[in-house]
Amino acid sequence: MRLCGHLVMGGVGAFGVGCARVKRPGWPWALGLGFLAAFSLHFGWDLQALRTEGAAGATLGATLLSAALMLAGFLLYGRLVVVASRWSQQMFSPGVIRRLGSWPVRGS
Repeated sequence: MRLCGHLVMGGVGAFGVGCARVKRPGWPWALGLGFLAAFSLHFGWDLQALRTEGAAGATLGATLLSAALMLAGFLLYGRLVVVASRWSQQMFSPGVIRRLGSWPVRGS
């Protein structure tokens, strides 16, 4: 879970870096909010891990909070991937028609 969490938090933080790289309007906000979100998720995860480290075992509440933090990170990361994909499509290949059934599905 630690590796996956770090990949997700890195992706959330890097979203704003990508916006800055292509000079997307509002990139300073995306950069700041992305790093703030990644920092908040990481801080929450570390705080939760440190609180349960000394205990004999994680309580149900601690387990649910940990799961909620990871789920929030996954959902935010997934949403940012969709947004970035849409922007990339508009920027680099706006004339391409997106189809669900293209190669290799239809063999064309």
